[in-house]
Amino acid sequence: MPSKQVGILGFGNLGQYLTNNILANNQEIVSLAFIQNRSESKLNEAPEIISPYQKLSGNLDEAINSFLDGGRKVDVFVECSHPDIITKYGVTLLRSAPLFITSLTALADDGLLERLKRTSEEVGHAIFVPTGAGWGFDDIKKMAQLNLIKSASISMKFNADALRLNSPLKEELIAFSQSNTSAEIELFNGPVRELAKLAPNNVNTMCGLALAASSLGFDGVYGRLIAQKKDHFHEVKINIEGPDGFVVKALRKNPARPGAVTGSMTFASFWASLCQAARVDRAGLVFV
Repeated sequence: MPSKQVGILGFGNLGQYLTNNILANNQEIVSLAFIQNRSESKLNEAPEIISPYQKLSGNLDEAINSFLDGGRKVDVFVECSHPDIITKYGVTLLRSAPLFITSLTALADDGLLERLKRTSEEVGHAIFVPTGAGWGFDDIKKMAQLNLIKSASISMKFNADALRLNSPLKEELIAFSQSNTSAEIELFNGPVRELAKLAPNNVNTMCGLALAASSLGFDGVYGRLIAQKKDHFHEVKINIEGPDGFVVKALRKNPARPGAVTGSMTFASFWASLCQAARVDRAGLVFV
């Protein structure tokens, strides 16, 4: 099977990590079509082996259209930027090629999710959902398909420096960060759909669970967000309950650099997911 041409949308930490792995892959599974970033200066950090025509900046729509008009192709778009990219351009991108989404909080918008699903079926391109920091999502998806999930909840604990929140949680986090307390603080406990709007950069794993536990969805899966100051680990706890007392609990502790939104091991998870996505040729939501 020929390698898949991958277009990287966003050249932050994750975009750079995936790009470096693609280049080191020697085009066996995936190869680099382009890297795109709104700021051109960020692209100056790219490896010299990447050609100027592969570095796209400015307006995403115009940059990609110009790239494709040049007779070049993209087999998979990989979004690793911000949920706004999926909100604004997701449907358009999906019409051109399969779409690998890391900013899953965008899919908490039911209208957008349905438009993406409908487009996927129309054009035959997959919407890839990487499991990232989620553990056991394949099994949870099977249970949901059989309507066997009674409840699903997930808590995520971050160092306060790693959280990027919107109001009113933003102000609560600032007050906590500036306080002298050493105790952790619960910032939110409720439906994942609500939290996705308040913490769009931090709770993609929660949204992945809501997609996997489709019988409950974004309103039925509950999320708890906790901030602490003690260390820089990202902690994820998943609790699933089924019939007749069935219970599964998962705990994942992931080391992270200070202030990093993505934990260290999650980068490797995304790379493995991308390699798996390169072997898939079907429409619909595909967990990888």
